[in-house]
Amino acid sequence: MGKFLILMLSGLMVLVAGCSRQLPSSMEGDYPLKLKTLTVFDLGTGEIPILGNVAELTDSKPDFLEIEGIDYEQLSDVKFGSFRLGNNDKKVWFMVTKNAIGYWDNLYIDQNLDNKITVKEAVKTFQTSQQKKSGFTIFRADSLIPVAIRISYKGATKLYEKSLYFFISTLAESKKNEHHVEVVAFSASFLEGETKALVKNEEKLYKFMILDADSNGCFNDYGKDILFINLAADGAFHQDESEKLSEFFDSLGTDKKSKQLRMNLLPYCLELGITGATDEFDLSKLEPSENETSDGNSETASPSSSDNSSEPKPTGAALKK
Repeated sequence: MGKFLILMLSGLMVLVAGCSRQLPSSMEGDYPLKLKTLTVFDLGTGEIPILGNVAELTDSKPDFLEIEGIDYEQLSDVKFGSFRLGNNDKKVWFMVTKNAIGYWDNLYIDQNLDNKITVKEAVKTFQTSQQKKSGFTIFRADSLIPVAIRISYKGATKLYEKSLYFFISTLAESKKNEHHVEVVAFSASFLEGETKALVKNEEKLYKFMILDADSNGCFNDYGKDILFINLAADGAFHQDESEKLSEFFDSLGTDKKSKQLRMNLLPYCLELGITGATDEFDLSKLEPSENETSDGNSETASPSSSDNSSEPKPTGAALKK
């Protein structure tokens, strides 16, 4: 899958190798978070490692899934599939079809989590390419603009939903009448905030990012998701400023004594609570309000730039198939 396959491999390297610099440990406190969105240009830097979420595919449409405005029964090559996103065991369904050339780039996804796919829910702006390997023709299609998908979450005391952004890629290997199709989602959403840390007896404020590195729509997968801290204070995040997200860690307090702390997070929340490892913490405090789960509460901003509030558009060359 072109650039996304490279991202998956680089992501594995980061997860295995870890951070080459010692990251400062956050101090106790409550830290607000903002939901932001990666662009394809951010992924192209190679600094942001993301692993893909591979969909389950089937040739048959589930009975409960409605298709509106798409005459899919007249199509000869059509598949249905689902992604497991969030922590509430709700699947996000989609339909994908092959075009006349061989690319599986006609994809419609249930963006509203209502078990209905409409013609308006098409994933647009795919970049396609192909290559030959071992007698197979490999057709790749990568979306250049992330699509919003509503996800269901189970909080500490309630259920809630939130739309996050994902890039979608398809890969098809064809040989005569044989073909294998794979559909993969890559998370484009991340959480950003500022945290205090004690460095050389001085309290410092650092910008940080929590990356949904396994693309399942959750930001509290300890040992899988990735924490970035902008050590250089240059407004950008780099691979050597990252490490696996840890629930428990040691931190130096104002008394210059080391203490084990705990990072308290929900799968999706707009606040991070850092407490003593054995302190009681009410996770319901982190549950987002109704206003915070509305679709207007996400910013499109690049983690590699301190001033990038608008979503860049792909160039004409990038749109060519």
